[in-house]
Amino acid sequence: MTETKHHTSTHNKNAATLMAFQGITKSFTTGTETVTALNNVSGIITKGALNIITGPSGSGKSTLLDILVGLQRPTSGTVLVDGIDIYKLGTDDRAYYRARMLGMVYQANYWVKSLNVIENVSMPLLLAGYDRHQAAELAKLSLESVGMANLATQNPINLSGGQQQRISMARALVANPEVIVADEPTGNLDTRNGSLIMDLLVAAVKEQSKPSF
Repeated sequence: MTETKHHTSTHNKNAATLMAFQGITKSFTTGTETVTALNNVSGIITKGALNIITGPSGSGKSTLLDILVGLQRPTSGTVLVDGIDIYKLGTDDRAYYRARMLGMVYQANYWVKSLNVIENVSMPLLLAGYDRHQAAELAKLSLESVGMANLATQNPINLSGGQQQRISMARALVANPEVIVADEPTGNLDTRNGSLIMDLLVAAVKEQSKPSF
């Protein structure tokens, strides 16, 4: 297994800890073989910081992110969010944690194909209990923040990769989450669009004081 590393960049050295993960190990069994994707990985995520998990392909980065957001239970180890072990919560409570605390940006975008851009961006708010009018208004503001409001009525699957990633950022930001999680969000983009996405992530940390990793 290749090593996965976690780095934190923050201007506030006394920033409070939002998330702490300790001794994370994840193993998979395929046939008669056991593969260890993560081996005793530990770290902290601080409030108001930009956190980066690095490592080559196959080193377990996406597996670690899935564990940190409550999607995949580790073989051993703990994930504490505001002091609460999320894997001692039930499935519904972990889903609530993701809906209320997290905004997610992926390398491959996942759209509801029957919905247009603003409806897709509204989706996290609708799942959180907002009415359609409130959700649409907040989605419009979020699209404006990433320069994509003019595409609100388009179908996202018909847009360029760079446009889709900026809209994905708007969807991640719309519910005002405490944490923005981005899993290789620039991997399929050219240099210009990749830089735009990174600029948006950095701006989210600086202007809104949200942790991001």
